Amino acid sequence: MDSTTDEVEPESFVSHLYVKWTNFFKFFDADNDGKWTKKDLRTLADRFIREAGNLLSESGAMHVRRQAQHWLKTQEEELCQVAAGEINPDVFCKTLRQLLGKVSDNTHLFKDLDIFSEIFFEIIDINRDGKISKQELTVFYKAVGIHNQIIVETLFNNLNLLRDSSVSREEFRIAYREYFFGDQRFRNGLIPYLFDREGLLEKQREFFYQDPL
Repeated sequence: MDSTTDEVEPESFVSHLYVKWTNFFKFFDADNDGKWTKKDLRTLADRFIREAGNLLSESGAMHVRRQAQHWLKTQEEELCQVAAGEINPDVFCKTLRQLLGKVSDNTHLFKDLDIFSEIFFEIIDINRDGKISKQELTVFYKAVGIHNQIIVETLFNNLNLLRDSSVSREEFRIAYREYFFGDQRFRNGLIPYLFDREGLLEKQREFFYQDPL
């Protein structure tokens, strides 16, 4: 009985990770065509810039576009199986699975992840003061179609481990790592949905229909 549990549990955990990785891929597939291209990143960057409005200067808008391009270029370099400037979900998930299987400790694994979390942090941090405010997080989620303020406030509180007025680089890095390689099957809060648009929209509906206390 125990040995069966030991055999089944890792595969169950990997399946859990595949769901999160696939949701992450969908989160940034702006035109829902099952692949990442430069067009997707331009679309998402433009949405973010539009939502930011007066909060973002002209140089800030250029910074967002550069970071978005940097993110896709880094993904292409990391995946190295990409053809014609496109990334598909199968390659994305298989590469993460291979990385997970090859790494004997978390040092290299987290080093790669931290590169991407830093790029995201630089995009969301509109005024570039080294921290993410609730307003900046709201802009980010509005750009991907999440408009419910209760959802955003809950995400902000889950990210904000120190319970102060902003999310630090380290707090964002921890959440990013946990989303990609943490076992969140039994965790409360919204970190398991950090990059899951459909999951957040479902939570949004739950909040909408929730009876007032």
